[in-house]
Amino acid sequence: MSDSSKITELYFRSGKWQQGSWMGVPCMKNPLDAWALQQVIYKVKPNVIVELGTWKGGSSLFFASLLDLIGIGGVVITVDKNKNLCEMNKDICSSELASRRVRRFVGDSIDDKVLKKVKNLIKGHHTVLVDIDSDHKYNHVLKEMEMYGQLVTLGSYMIVEDGCMNGHPILPEFGAGPYEAIKEFLKRHKEFVVDKTYQDAGSFNVNGFLKKVK
Repeated sequence: MSDSSKITELYFRSGKWQQGSWMGVPCMKNPLDAWALQQVIYKVKPNVIVELGTWKGGSSLFFASLLDLIGIGGVVITVDKNKNLCEMNKDICSSELASRRVRRFVGDSIDDKVLKKVKNLIKGHHTVLVDIDSDHKYNHVLKEMEMYGQLVTLGSYMIVEDGCMNGHPILPEFGAGPYEAIKEFLKRHKEFVVDKTYQDAGSFNVNGFLKKVK
């Protein structure tokens, strides 16, 4: 096992990634990956960030905060199947930042009706970035990549989170997941390449920073 994989495994086992928050709202992200995400977002300066997997909303606020700090007009479109998100954490639904920057959809990300709603919202926006962090099973992730990869604009990124699962290097018993979905997707889509610039030692997003190059 490489030193990078050892760091990933040690940090995962610590459970610290489960205790994080952004502006008081729970946000289960590896801080190394959050730092990498802000680098990507600052570089690309997207008008729209499409987030698949809202959970309690901390990552939505994180993305919205970055758009505010960069000073560009932009929105976060976040999709999750959980109908009770506002009751779980009212901060994401009632904050001034969320009201300006976050658009929520309740539904399955791989539902064609949801994709249609997202497409309608991004009309007129010229730079789109996608972050995939919902159901981590292989078929679901691959379907999301196929559906939402088409929305990513040239030079921007599709970020597929948690490629570290299924033994890469954590949770070897999980079964095929994001890592395998990325591998299969790249066989079919030469317009995307893995950009390892942002995959630091200890990253959970193994091979997960996909840049659209053509």
